[in-house]
Formats: sequence, C-alpha cells, structure tokens
Amino acid sequence: MKAPILLLIICNLASCSSTSVKVFSTDNELEVIENHPIPFSWKDFRDHKSSSDQAFSCVYHQFDFIVNAKGEVVDPKLSKSTHPAWEGKSLEAIKTWKFSNLAQTKKSRVGLIYKADGKVAAVILSPQYDLTQGRKLLSEIAKDPSKTYDYSSKPIKSPIVKMPRKALRLGISGNVLAEFDILKDGTTANHKILGAYPQGLFEEVSLESLKQFRYDNRDEVRRKRLQLSYHSRGETDCVF
Repeated sequence: MKAPILLLIICNLASCSSTSVKVFSTDNELEVIENHPIPFSWKDFRDHKSSSDQAFSCVYHQFDFIVNAKGEVVDPKLSKSTHPAWEGKSLEAIKTWKFSNLAQTKKSRVGLIYKADGKVAAVILSPQYDLTQGRKLLSEIAKDPSKTYDYSSKPIKSPIVKMPRKALRLGISGNVLAEFDILKDGTTANHKILGAYPQGLFEEVSLESLKQFRYDNRDEVRRKRLQLSYHSRGETDCVF
C-alpha cells in the first residue's frame, strides 16, 4: 500500500480568526504557508437538517486539485460529500490556500471535516487515498483466506491503549489493524501493522501496546489479527 500524503489542520470555532493553526504532516513537499480556517456553526446545520440526518456527527467534503510550482491551488473540484452543508465555503477557502514553492506541479486531495463539537479539520492527502474508506479497507485487509488466524482468543492482560498526544491535540480519531504471533507462553511477537487510517499517527503506540498483551498458555503458536480503534472524543466521534 502506498503511503499517503497526509497533513492535518484543525482550528477551534472560537479561534478560527487566529493565524495560529496546528499542523500534523507526513509530507515534506507540501507545506501550507497560508490557509484560511472556515468559521461555521453546527447549529445552522442542526436547524436545517432533515430527520434522516439525525445520526450525523460530522460532515465530510473531499476536493481534488493541483498545486502549481508557485504553491497555488489550481482547479479544485468536489469529488465527495456526505452532506451539501458548507460546500461553497469549503471550495472558496481551498482556493485561497497557499503552499510553499514546488519543483513541479503536484496533484493532491483535501478532505474537510466539519464536526459537531464546533471544530473543522482539514486533511491533505494523496489522490489515491480516501479517509472515508478507512474502515472498509481495514475490513477487506482483514479477510485473508490464505492464512489461518486465531479469532477466538481474548487477552488475559492488556494495557490501556493511550491516545497519542498529537492526536488528542488535533482531535483526530482513527483505526489500526495489526497481526502478531501468540507464543506458547502467551506472550506476543512478530508484530506487523497491516493498515492504519489515517496513516502516520497511531502505528507506534499500537505496536508498543500490543507487545504488552498476554494470552493463555497453549501448546502451539497462534497468529492473530486485531483492530485497535482510537476515539479522541468518545464513541460518537468521527472515525474514518
């Protein structure tokens, strides 16, 4: 799986006029030097939503665009939307973003997440990557008929998996799928991350936690797959 270009920007509704924006990035080429956080009111959405929208805890807009050599956003187009609310605001804001100069033009994608807690997050990623497909892709990865996994064993000892500080600060949630061996003495070994959404944020803490898992003793080595979920603000938070 090709590692995505990922950059997270988040601003509080109360501080969206501030020039200080928290940034998480795994790409050294795309550096945002100007951005305009989008002030919005979740109350506006709540007042106009239909009965079918009752379960919404966030609204996601995805735009594809090109960053030219001058770092300007060119021809942004809406490629996905979970609800039409604020689509116009999203487009107008993206048009004004400015990146650092590049050696050549580069295709990119932005996902804007409007959250019910009054915050808006922006995710810059590669055109091949889609945050909304995270759970589905993890589910598909987990299906591997070529191998036999132990799905019944439950850990008799597991540490409290802590959210990374950076994820808490940004208000980002996600999932990690991993596999590992359960040795005869119940300890774990040969840990491997199969998928993470978003990538680059939860893998390290997941590996450290899985090394501390303990299972019951058996006369054989077992291979297990396990998904860890991280919620920055409880189970109702947006997780892709």
